[in-house]
Amino acid sequence: MTDILLNEDLESNAWTSMSDDYLREILIHVAKNKASDVYFMTDFLVTIKKNNAVVPLSRTPLSEFACKRVINIMAGNDDAYMNIMQGKPRNFSYRFKTKLPNGRRIQIMFRVNAIRDEPGICISMRYNPHDILSLKDLNMSAESPIYTNMFPRKGLVLVTGPTDSGKTTLLYACLREAILDKSRSFVLNTYESPIEGNLKLVARTHQITNKLISQCEVPQSVPTFNDGLNESLRRNSDIILTGEIRKSDEVEAVVNGVGKMGRLILGTMHTTTTANTVNRMITAIDGSEGEKRAMSYDLIEGLHMVVSQALLRSTDGRRIAVNEHLVFDQSIKSRVQKAGMENYSKEIKKIMIEKGNTIVDDAKIKLHEGKISQNEFDRFLETCGY
Repeated sequence: MTDILLNEDLESNAWTSMSDDYLREILIHVAKNKASDVYFMTDFLVTIKKNNAVVPLSRTPLSEFACKRVINIMAGNDDAYMNIMQGKPRNFSYRFKTKLPNGRRIQIMFRVNAIRDEPGICISMRYNPHDILSLKDLNMSAESPIYTNMFPRKGLVLVTGPTDSGKTTLLYACLREAILDKSRSFVLNTYESPIEGNLKLVARTHQITNKLISQCEVPQSVPTFNDGLNESLRRNSDIILTGEIRKSDEVEAVVNGVGKMGRLILGTMHTTTTANTVNRMITAIDGSEGEKRAMSYDLIEGLHMVVSQALLRSTDGRRIAVNEHLVFDQSIKSRVQKAGMENYSKEIKKIMIEKGNTIVDDAKIKLHEGKISQNEFDRFLETCGY
């Protein structure tokens, strides 16, 4: 991958006197090479992640001076490096506009995490591509069961998986398809940290006039995802996209939003299977035993679909998605609720295995098709929860 290395003159100039322009040239290079992440670390080579492989981008380590300039430029002040060195990590988004050879101007955006890492700092940056992938790009269609069950009139739809498993990519592809569907009309509110893509641009580009789209960044627009959700319930929105659901108040907010307000809420969780997702949400619920049972019952009643996804290394060196999904129709809800709160996740796991619709079943299909290796399948089987 020597073609991925930075231009030698750019590297030399940037390492000597890192400027806003030099930094942007480096990040444009990252974007052009379709890397998912880039890392700037003191006294270490600038490195990227591409198809989950770690690859050096520079020939020489980044000096403390250059690393300090990188974070101060992106944070927009000269105190950022000093604050991080005092043990105050930073999380924010960095974006700028650039012009393509065809004259079109696009926005380059990265999600930034900076933390003290001896002897200096480590800056981890996740690239958010400006183009929203279509269902076809994900080898899906508008007839796929995941898409056809993504947008009920009301309910909770969760897309889950570990970090870098394509959760947001899948959600955005489904939202893009829904926006382009002129037969349906809705108001969409999103609360993201950061905003992952320009859904308004999709509507404008295709002259869609029967959708109203509002995208808010947390914490700039609202302090938390939960605050955003509460605001949306006052805005008469039809679809609400919230961030990762983790804490008790977030679980309570989405369950109430579905059950009491009759909204469709889309969210994500860092869980690996459908059963694990329900277990994690129940564990997060606070209150007395009676309150916990009542909220757990409402959770199952409000759930419409859970999609769990992982990205595996394919035999051609890229990555391929494997997933499972469960649509909670009334018969499944009744069966799960009858099993009792303590057995919800066990019952859901049984249902998934009975249906032959687990994430392992999907991985087996990819293995038999020759899309993943036996070693990759075995590695995944050890960690997937089945």
